[in-house]
Amino acid sequence: MARILRRLQACPLCLPPSTGNLPEQGGIIVKSAATPLAKNIEHAGHCYQQKLIEKYSTSGPLAAGETGPHLSKSEGKQNEVPPPRRPDSSDPAKALASKMAIGSDDLYELLELGHKRWHATADEIKKSFRRISLIYHPDKISHRGEEARENSETHFKAVKKAYEILSDKKKRAAYDSIDDVDDSIPSEKDATSSPVRFYEKFGTCFAINARWSVSDRVPKLGDDNANIEAVHKFYDFWYSFKSWRDFSFDLEYDTDQAECREEKRWMERQNAKHIKSRKLEENARIRKLVDLAFKHDPRLKRVKDAQKAKKDAVKAERKKKAEEKARLAREKEENERREAENIAAEEKQKRQAEKKEREAARQKLRKARQRLRATSRDVGLSHSDRCLEAVEGMCSKGNVESIDAASQVINSIDGEGKDVEELALRVLRKALLVPHIPVTSSVLEDDHEPCSGGPDESSNPHTHSKHAPAKPEPHTASSGSTSKSTHPWTQEELSLLSKAVAKYPGGTVERWRRIADFVGTRSPDEVLHKVSESRPSRLRSTTAETSGKPVPRPNPFERFQEKKKGNPVVPQKKSTTAKIAQPPNKLQFTPKQQSAFETALKKHPATDGEARWKKVALAVGRPPEQCKERFQELITFYRSRKTSS
Repeated sequence: MARILRRLQACPLCLPPSTGNLPEQGGIIVKSAATPLAKNIEHAGHCYQQKLIEKYSTSGPLAAGETGPHLSKSEGKQNEVPPPRRPDSSDPAKALASKMAIGSDDLYELLELGHKRWHATADEIKKSFRRISLIYHPDKISHRGEEARENSETHFKAVKKAYEILSDKKKRAAYDSIDDVDDSIPSEKDATSSPVRFYEKFGTCFAINARWSVSDRVPKLGDDNANIEAVHKFYDFWYSFKSWRDFSFDLEYDTDQAECREEKRWMERQNAKHIKSRKLEENARIRKLVDLAFKHDPRLKRVKDAQKAKKDAVKAERKKKAEEKARLAREKEENERREAENIAAEEKQKRQAEKKEREAARQKLRKARQRLRATSRDVGLSHSDRCLEAVEGMCSKGNVESIDAASQVINSIDGEGKDVEELALRVLRKALLVPHIPVTSSVLEDDHEPCSGGPDESSNPHTHSKHAPAKPEPHTASSGSTSKSTHPWTQEELSLLSKAVAKYPGGTVERWRRIADFVGTRSPDEVLHKVSESRPSRLRSTTAETSGKPVPRPNPFERFQEKKKGNPVVPQKKSTTAKIAQPPNKLQFTPKQQSAFETALKKHPATDGEARWKKVALAVGRPPEQCKERFQELITFYRSRKTSS
């Protein structure tokens, strides 16, 4: 503290200028001293000459009034430092004594290159060794005494050893590897405090560790304005950093001190383990430094933030497109669902309307039959079996118009007894010939009655007379060819027939009557005949084919009674039929498509119009035109087969 005060007393203080607000009397101004600044003063002129004399003088600084050798004007102007003057015989001994007292074993200090250290070149090392050899060689100091001679020998050996090590590249690299260097790494706080501190701390650290690089071209960290490509190159270099540091100097075991070969090999293995461990630690230290810098580099953070923002924008756009696509899909699905519901509602309304129409037609047909039966009872036809059979035949075969017409004609007959019965029977037989065409009163005026061709009349030709009573032929599956040929089935009737057959399966009570009621325009015999034709695999017995009579089917209750009595029931023999021809297939419909085609035809009736073929084509997977063509192909085939049979 006293020394600092003496320096402050010797240095004049520079006070700031007065502001003009000084007190008039008794005022005391107190001002603290400014912080001392260290300033390098370059000597010139006599001061420069005096500095040189003090530096190279053998007797230390000059006394007061002493002057040293003068320099030439040219040398003074150029301000060049002359080579050191050869010291006197006493100067090296004193300098050597001071060095020996210090006892430094630093190789660069021994060669007086401590200010350059690993930056010193091989030429500088050689020049320094030669200069020191000329000064401190034992032959130069041996005359100063025994102590000076021993010191010179010891010092010269150390200098020579330092030169031998530093002049060899491999040994010098091993010595530089353990040189006293700052191997510390900046902390996390230094990396995250501010960009300026980051560049300052990490730039210095990378510059220190760059000395270990094998490559001479080591990129620098740079500043905040550096190009991003240069930044990536910098980190690529340090992530693949190759160091020449080998830690093979000053090992624990000296192989030259081994007493045998086995001990030497053991020492070499121990030294190799030590070197490998030190290298792994060094690589881990460098990697930790690079990872810390890469993690907190402000330039890379900006790039990562920009990339993240770009990815987020792409994700948001992708998510928006996915939501829009999902919304359109939901809207499409909703529209399709609504359209399907509308179509289903329309079909349901259409089916309900058709059902009402069929129900109304059935009601009309039922009332017409009731009127015909009532008329037959009124005129007295209920006592004759022939008339009752004719009435029932007309009720089963005729439609509303023909039944009402027959009822009106029968009601208009005048007379009583047998004449009325004969005339009514004539009207009914005439109506049964063409059951769908209404009869008129002109039938009563005909003298001759057409033969109905019943089973009794066909077996006895003598019964074909004008007045002979003829029993009407019951309409069966084998005797419906007349009605079939005179009134063919329409597509709508076929569709209703297929639905009715599926609705009322075999075993249903009064199945054929129910199917006929469902169709509405056909009798049970016609329905049975049509179903028999549509099933070519159904076989008939030979007796039924030759006689033209229907195949008798035993009643289940009768079969039960026959079994109870002990009479065996003889099963019917199946007739053999010819092989059924297959329909053509010009459009190459697969069995799966054909099955779907038939199912779609049953599901969508002909009343749907043009929409029917679109629905059928959608179910089959074919165009509507091909479905129409396939339908016509099948219709033509089955009609031709009926005609031929």
